[in-house]
Amino acid sequence: MTLPVARIFDEHKAVVIDKEDGNRLYGKHCFGQPLSGGGTALTLIEAAYLVERNKLSVIIRDRPVDFSQLIDFIVSQTDTDFHRYVAYRDLKNRGFIVKFTSPFDFSLYPGGSSIRRNTSRKYVDVFSERHRFMPDAMYGKTLKSRELRKIYLVQIVDEEGDVTYYEISITDPRGKIPHISPGTKVKGILLEGSLIVFDKEKLRDLFEREFFGQVRESTHQLSLVEAAFLLKKNILEVSAKDPLNKNGELGGSISFEQFMEHGEKYESDLSERYLLYEELKRRDLIVKTGFKYGAYFRAYRDDPEENHAEYLFHLLSSKTGKNWPDISRSVRVAHGVRKKMIFVFPGIDEKMKYLMVQRVKPSC
Repeated sequence: MTLPVARIFDEHKAVVIDKEDGNRLYGKHCFGQPLSGGGTALTLIEAAYLVERNKLSVIIRDRPVDFSQLIDFIVSQTDTDFHRYVAYRDLKNRGFIVKFTSPFDFSLYPGGSSIRRNTSRKYVDVFSERHRFMPDAMYGKTLKSRELRKIYLVQIVDEEGDVTYYEISITDPRGKIPHISPGTKVKGILLEGSLIVFDKEKLRDLFEREFFGQVRESTHQLSLVEAAFLLKKNILEVSAKDPLNKNGELGGSISFEQFMEHGEKYESDLSERYLLYEELKRRDLIVKTGFKYGAYFRAYRDDPEENHAEYLFHLLSSKTGKNWPDISRSVRVAHGVRKKMIFVFPGIDEKMKYLMVQRVKPSC
């Protein structure tokens, strides 16, 4: 059987000049776009996919090229990376109709449907595992998808050519237990990187309602962010070996600013952790350490004695983002313990933005 022939006249498209062949590729398989003057224009990635499947011949400068030569041309002569082709191929092999839609890499239609009678359900962007997860950009794309009532997916192509899918969505986590001041002040002692309350009865109400810290045999231990929160709320009075001199004696009460300065000797990111902690408490969540899950915090919407933590939170820098392998690791852990992985970052308006990332296996 004679294969359809496409000719590449520039770095952007391959044109199937024969009208019957072009109509067959577009009408039956939704490849390419019909041209007003006749013929069908394929993207170079579509052409490469058809060549690899032995469904198309391609000619460049009057010379037929095989798949390897065509891929070499695409990578060397255009701004298309090979991982984008790998991602496209994976979607086609899953049965999707895949079209190219700016500002996204792809839009997806269910296989077997007509793109004239159906609308795209998903937008997709492609990254290699060496790219960074930049939250500002991800938020913008996710917001655009949501405004158009689409699901936003990203494909991560690893160095072996395997493709992993993540669904990214904007979320607004809220709890059911608002913070209420007990009306009494509690005294704690700062011992290097730990905050200890010896009169644990005075923290009983806060612990039973909001689960601050951990009750030990004879003491009540607070994390540094918990202590900072209660100190700023004027619920906790903190005494310490004076962090501002070297006499080593137990000094008087210290301010919130002194506490944070001292605490950052033990947790260099205490300021960032505190901003996130305070934000989550404003959302009426019960917030506990997420250390065992590799996250900043785990959070409960309701009583932790009756409910599992629903969320894991990690704070990202809007300027530097995070490596995709780190994102993958966090999402995998969250999935394994049946929690939602939420990445938080400060937006341009200085308000915290929340992106939930879930690993998915898309199907038509």
